[in-house]
This record gives sequence, structure tokens and C-alpha cells, in this order.
Amino acid sequence: MAENRSQQNKISQRARANLETPVPLRVNLIRALPNLYHPLHNPTGAINMGLAHNDLMQNDLMEKDLEYGDPHGSRMLRGLVAELMNRHFHPVVPLHFRNITVVPGAGAAVWQLIQSLADPGDVALVIGPYYGNFDLDVCVSTGVTLAPIYPHASMEAGVDETLLESDWTKHKTNAKVLLVTNPRNPHGCCYSIQDMIRILMFASKHSLHVIFDEVYGLSTFDSASPFEPFTSVLHLPDIEQYIDPQLVHVVYGMSKDFCMNGLRLASVTLSSMFGYMSTVNDRLAYWFVTTNQQRLSKAYQQTSSYLQQLGLDFLPSGVGPFIVVDIRRLFEEKMTFALENAIGEAALVNGVFVAQGYVFHVLEPGFFRLTYSLEWDSVKKGIDIFDQTIKSFL
Repeated sequence: MAENRSQQNKISQRARANLETPVPLRVNLIRALPNLYHPLHNPTGAINMGLAHNDLMQNDLMEKDLEYGDPHGSRMLRGLVAELMNRHFHPVVPLHFRNITVVPGAGAAVWQLIQSLADPGDVALVIGPYYGNFDLDVCVSTGVTLAPIYPHASMEAGVDETLLESDWTKHKTNAKVLLVTNPRNPHGCCYSIQDMIRILMFASKHSLHVIFDEVYGLSTFDSASPFEPFTSVLHLPDIEQYIDPQLVHVVYGMSKDFCMNGLRLASVTLSSMFGYMSTVNDRLAYWFVTTNQQRLSKAYQQTSSYLQQLGLDFLPSGVGPFIVVDIRRLFEEKMTFALENAIGEAALVNGVFVAQGYVFHVLEPGFFRLTYSLEWDSVKKGIDIFDQTIKSFL
């Protein structure tokens, strides 16, 4: 008994609470990592279509210069980030370096914002389904609870104000922050301007700070998507008509749009914090963004056409490196979260890692997010394995 107490006392209660934070996305990723393909270390491993990463620009990246920046966020770096966002996000009021704070990654940006805007015991609302790692970014060491709200009648639907208010009644006592991803993850679509206005007015009505995570803002492409093109909340005219601008915070990072998951650099606009980071030369921005968008569009067209050929339903997309496959029609009333998880586990054993919908807190079983921004041979092979795995359960 004394030995057990001694072992427990080696870490803090905060650390134990952090370890016990439920994060389905992280659990699945940790389970999959030892089995993933690597050309040298694991050439027979599973194709990684479950993690949101973009390999379409890897060869080009290796030809460019990466520089190390001031560890506290230099004026030059913040100025470059402001120029990048002015050029591509088209803010109504051009950003100045003083509007920008840099931190080591978008997850760190969300975490530091939560630390600054909420106290232990408070609630952060997040519009679901949502990026599964927010479970960590919001909750670890903050004492803040993350509570999903679902203002969409379906995965494809826009924002319903009635549903927003209905969910608000469940959390109104301690809610201080509303977290929004735009472009949406895992959906692969963007909010309309009218939907963003509804969100801002809801937040204003209830005195909530709003964090817009816009990390896929430049990964949009021209496709047959029925959804709106990406519009940054910074681009909304007369935003003060809907909410006090001081309640709005924008997070943007380099990892997704610039295909560098390992480069931990993000910016926070209209907020105040700091962190350590690396930096990338801004001369890459225009060429990189346009080339990446073209390659994403081609990859999406190849992937969506092949899914149609196989008879697999999916949610049309126009942004990001992933697509959501919908297998509910194949199983109808037999579809459960247990079956969804079993299919995902079997797919990993068979040679492809895909992300089940439940790790994004989707309310209905039968959705899988597949990353298609890989070499086409790998994408096709991964989809074939996934398709065969699904059929084995029919």
C-alpha cells in the first residue's frame, strides 16, 4: 500500500488528470503509429490515411530554405505573418505586426487562449463534430471543460440558431468561450458568411469569446463542392454590428496549408501571448499556396471519382487534404459505433489507417475521414483496402 502511494506521489494530481483526459483521436493514433508505413523502417506498414497531413509538396519543400527565427516572436516574423494574412485572408482592416502574436503551433495557440480567457471550472463550447485533439488543447492543465454543441441538423447542413440556443441552455452557467473551426474539420467545407454572422451574434448575446481556428484557410480548391468558399472572419465587414471585435480571436498555423506538420508555428490575431517557434521564409507563400491548391484539387478529383467508381458515398468537399466517407447506406440500421470502430481496427490490420467518425465526436455512426493528399498509388491502394474491409463486414 505504501509503495503504491509512493508511486502515485511521483506525479502531480494535475498530471494524473491530464493523463486521464479522454481523447479518442489520440488513442487511435497512438495505437496506429507503430504499424504505419515508412519506406525504410516499416515498408510493409499501413498507409496513413487517418492523420491530416499533406505530402503533395514534400519534394518542393526540401528544395527551399528554412530559417530559424527569434524565439520570442520578432517584429520581423510577426510582420511577415501579418503580410501573409493580409494577402490571403483579406482582413477588412489590414493587420499590423502588433496585431499578431506567434506561438509554437495552433494547438498551443488554442491552449494559451483558453488559459487567458477562462478559469478552472469554466466551460469552453466547441461546434461539433470537431477536431479530436481539441480534447487535449482545451482541457490539459487548464481545469476547463470542453462541451460540444451541434447547431447543424446534419453533417452537410448550415447553422441553425434554434439548435444553438437549445444547446446553450445545457451549459450557460459556466460557458466563457466558443471554439469554431473554419474551414470545418472533419467535414472539409466552409461556413457561409451568414452562418458566421449567426455564430458571432450568438456569442455576443451570451458574452462569449470566440476563437476561430482557420488553419485550413489556404487549402481550399476549385471543385464541385456545394459549400461556400472560405471567408476569414477577419474579412467580415462591419463585424462590430454583430459582436465586440475584442471578443474575436483568430488562430492560424503553418502546418496544414504549408504541408509541415512538424514545423510548430502559429499566429494569434487580436490576442496577447507568446511562445517559442521556428519560422519559414515568406517568399514561398504565393507560389506555395497556389501550387498546393492545384495539387489538392487534382487529388480530390481523383479520390472522389474513384470512390464513386467503387460505390462509396462521401460528403462533397472543397477544402483540406481529407474527405469524409459515409457508409451508413451499406449497413442501414445495423450501423453502430461499435461496428464503425471494428471496421477501422480491421482496416488498420489489413494495411490502412483511417479515422473513425467518433474520434471527431460525430453524433451518428458510419463516417470515416480519409486523407488523400498522398501519392496516388498509396491513396488508391488505401481506398481499395478500406473498401475490401467494409465488404468483409457486409
